[in-house]
Amino acid sequence: MAREVSYEVDSYQNNRWILESVFDDREMAIATAERLFATKRFSAVRVLQESYNPETMESVERVVHKCSNVEKSNADAQKRDLKNKREALSQRSERRPLRKRPAPPPKKEMSLFTLLVVTIVVMIAVGVAGIFGMSYM
Repeated sequence: MAREVSYEVDSYQNNRWILESVFDDREMAIATAERLFATKRFSAVRVLQESYNPETMESVERVVHKCSNVEKSNADAQKRDLKNKREALSQRSERRPLRKRPAPPPKKEMSLFTLLVVTIVVMIAVGVAGIFGMSYM
């Protein structure tokens, strides 16, 4: 025995799917769903294909058509993103390349002569301070 196939048109209202009508013809169900969505009374409309096997008493459902404000706005957003990316790439290729920063000047190391002079000056200052310190004792 063959499967029995029907098409349900559901609308999304109050955070749940509501059955609007049932059809035997797929194209008629899709046309009805699109007409319902065009009224702008529903945020989403879908068509479910329900296949029922009377021998096994099993039913299988699948979505064959869906209209949604969210999907439309997502598609619009994707188009805008793609346009913005293309504009950014074209502007990036038109830009002048960045200049390289100049290298920082090398650090100056204290020469051996400067180190020797500083050491001698410090030793003389310590000696003079020691002499003055002993004379006041």
